Order: sequence, then C-alpha cells, then structure tokens
Amino acid sequence: MNPLPSQILDAEALERLADLESTRPGFFIEILMEFENDIESSLSRLTTAMRSSNAELVWQTAHHIKGSCGVVGTARMKTVCDWLEEQGRSGSLDSTQSAIDTLRREYEKARAALDKERARFHETSH
Repeated sequence: MNPLPSQILDAEALERLADLESTRPGFFIEILMEFENDIESSLSRLTTAMRSSNAELVWQTAHHIKGSCGVVGTARMKTVCDWLEEQGRSGSLDSTQSAIDTLRREYEKARAALDKERARFHETSH
C-alpha cells in the first residue's frame, strides 16, 4: 500500500464544501451525516466481501467508499481504498483484512477531524 498522506483531511475538498455551504446552508452537516451513515454500512459490506473471498465486491465497495472520501476530503481513507480497489480487481485478497482494519482506524480519525470541521461550520453559521 502507498504511504498515507500526512493530512487526514484534504483542504481543497473542505473548501469546495464551504463554498457550497455558503449558497446552501446546512449542506455541510447533511453531507457529513450521509457520509457517516454510508461508510458504516460500506465497511460492513467490505468485511463481508473479504470474508467470503468476493474480490469483485471488495473492489466495488472500495471504489464506492473512495468516491465518498473524495467528496468530503478524507484523504487517508481514500488512499487505503485505492489499494483495496486494486487488490480486489487483481483478485488478491491476502492482505485485505489488514487494510480494512487500517481503513476503520482512519475512518475514526477522519470522523474526529470532521467533527471539528462540523463545529467550525456551525459556529460560523450562527
């Protein structure tokens, strides 16, 4: 797997969300809630796919998560998903569980960082 970016969140993606927030108040909170709900179910689906050696579902789910990560700017999660997607496409699932564990840890870090951003958005909107 490629080294993870130093930043948990991508500043450019956050800036795009801030721009959207300025024209559609509440958008940032809404997109984060959707992201969190989606990631929880997608991580479960990814684990199930890995346990059943379903390489196609691994890459499809990793690709789906990667897209969500791109929207909210969770750069480190996106990097892990790139690797999982490649592994699934190649049919090699040997180190997949370790990568899924890394993805879960990065998700927890991203949630904490996004919570700080959510609070910042909430403060500036009031």
